[in-house]
Amino acid sequence: MSFLYPIFLVGSLFVVVPIIYHMVRRSPRDRVPFSAVQFLDPSPPRLTRKSRLEHLWLLLLRCLILLLLAFAFARPYLDRVLEADRGEVDRQRHLILLDTSASMQRTGAWATALETLDELLERIDPAALGAVYTFDSRLSPLVTFEQWQNQTPAERLGQLRGRAAQREPEHRLTHLGNALLKAVELLEESSRLDDSENADQDWRIQVISDLQAGMLLDGIQGFEWPKGCSVTFHEVAVEGDTNVGLNVLPASQVTADRQEPLPRVRVKNSPASQAETFQFGWAGEAGAISDEEMLYLPPGKGRIMDAPARSETTTNDRLRVTGDDHDFDNEVWLAPLRARESLVVYIGSDSEADPDGPLFYLTRAFQQTSRHAVRVQAHPSDRLLPPAELEHLRLIVVGEAMGAELTEQVGQLNASGTVVLVVLHRQDLEPVLRSLAADESLTVSPGDVQRFALLGEIDFQHPLFVSFADPRYSDFSKIRFWRYERLAWDNPESGKAVARFDNGDPAFVQFNRGSGALFVAAFGWQRRLSSFALSTKFVPWLYHLLDFGVVEGVVRSHYLIEQPVDLSSLAKPVSIRTPAGDLVATEADVFYGATRPGIYEISSEPDPVRFAVNLHPAESDTAPLGEETLTGLGVPTEADRTAGPVSETAREFQRKLEAAEKESSQKYWRWAVLAALIIATLETGCSGLITRRLRQAPA
Repeated sequence: MSFLYPIFLVGSLFVVVPIIYHMVRRSPRDRVPFSAVQFLDPSPPRLTRKSRLEHLWLLLLRCLILLLLAFAFARPYLDRVLEADRGEVDRQRHLILLDTSASMQRTGAWATALETLDELLERIDPAALGAVYTFDSRLSPLVTFEQWQNQTPAERLGQLRGRAAQREPEHRLTHLGNALLKAVELLEESSRLDDSENADQDWRIQVISDLQAGMLLDGIQGFEWPKGCSVTFHEVAVEGDTNVGLNVLPASQVTADRQEPLPRVRVKNSPASQAETFQFGWAGEAGAISDEEMLYLPPGKGRIMDAPARSETTTNDRLRVTGDDHDFDNEVWLAPLRARESLVVYIGSDSEADPDGPLFYLTRAFQQTSRHAVRVQAHPSDRLLPPAELEHLRLIVVGEAMGAELTEQVGQLNASGTVVLVVLHRQDLEPVLRSLAADESLTVSPGDVQRFALLGEIDFQHPLFVSFADPRYSDFSKIRFWRYERLAWDNPESGKAVARFDNGDPAFVQFNRGSGALFVAAFGWQRRLSSFALSTKFVPWLYHLLDFGVVEGVVRSHYLIEQPVDLSSLAKPVSIRTPAGDLVATEADVFYGATRPGIYEISSEPDPVRFAVNLHPAESDTAPLGEETLTGLGVPTEADRTAGPVSETAREFQRKLEAAEKESSQKYWRWAVLAALIIATLETGCSGLITRRLRQAPA
């Protein structure tokens, strides 16, 4: 038996108070003067017997009340609860997570991790149950709980050391959050197999990792950890603090002399770096840099820059930076960016140089990007579109009344999937619009504009406006419309108003036509009609029109490790040559085998398709994560037992916490107070009974 506040036991000394009270003999209260003895000398009575205790049972009850109150205030608890009260005790379970992500390729990290694994295996109790897994973006077993249980300690240790020695850090991203959640699931499964779900749990997750700041922690914030589960982090040491990370960014420009997008890269120096000057350039087969440039980068700083120009003799696709202590993220592979070819046909007679026509703004809005190679072509309204020029047709913009044959052709193209936009900057487009929409009830009339109209209602869930849904970009109040056309139709199923003016009139309408979509802008974007073309919303809105309904199936130029590669646009089967030289044949629409950096080549007709795969940028963020970050996310961390002796102050504080927890769960003081109340009631009854008998006794 122990006490949380033993100082209150001093109160038990007050038990002497009722004892003294019982020993004191009271003198008679009433004195009656008697005349016959008033002339006699006073003579004190001779005591014939010593003072003695009376009413011993009453005294015992009063002493017991004081002792019970002192006992209750001292807050008693049992250090070890009886086995009958504890129930079944689950044996200790260890799950070791060994980091094999790309950042573990740093000098000294992997060797230290294997040494730490050996130390942990030696310290685990032979009676405990364990398992060892490697983790990066996924979990892979070295030894499962079942295998651990079916092996002797010597067999288990030898097998683990052999399998760990065969593993090496790979190129994947570190996802610690997923690893911890999966570890808890594995521990729960092992408990269910042992029928020990209701037992007192002692689960210990041991994480061996470099704990770099770039690791992902998704999923653990707010996670309810099981009772009795703790996580210990063993941070491995690395040799050297200087690390420069090199990552690829998408390019958005093309050079004047060659139609190849300029690759852009981000270079970042680690905060603890001891160097500021590095070499940067194209790497040869042996790793030597050609066309070298000097790069100045202070510690903790990053820089976005164009790749250096390649000379005519340079044929490599690998950029490299040197001058740091760790070279696992010093290279990036580059493949020429492939943009999707798109043809935009404008039907109208206005000139590209005329600012009063829609074509003037259309040609300037569509520019070459890393995703689009857009060509805007003007076409007269009285001639059919040549079939030979429609191979990459994505969008038709109608800015003028068309002939019957051209209207029919545009309607057929629209029904087969081509997006058509009718710009109502003139009222004579009503017959064309009625024909394209296949709705004879559709009418066009001048809109009611006092000074100017504004957009009052926008469907931000629509694909053309979804990118503006963020509050930072959803403000359309600065776009003014000085003239627009009022659209009306009888069938509500025929068309849907995606955006409306502040007076409720439709501003942007979508009509469904087969597999395509017909859009109608009830306004013109010229300066004399509205300020829409001069706003920041105009260009993204046009590109959303260009992408509307397009299923992205083009193989991109750059991917990250383990990103799926969409092959749906290629004829099957295809053969993919990996950077290691292996040839992988597949008929699937998605390729998941991009597991190492380098250039991959897809054999397809008419030309092979090449794409580059690189490390995730987060792996280059090698600054220490800090255990306080994990603690702040709610991870039940436990101090590393190999870190050294715990201070006496910390031990005492921990002992008090454990004592308070035990006392709070047992609450024996309640029973002591209850017993004191019962005894006090009994004492009151006994006192009343004795007093009544004394009063009734004859004098």
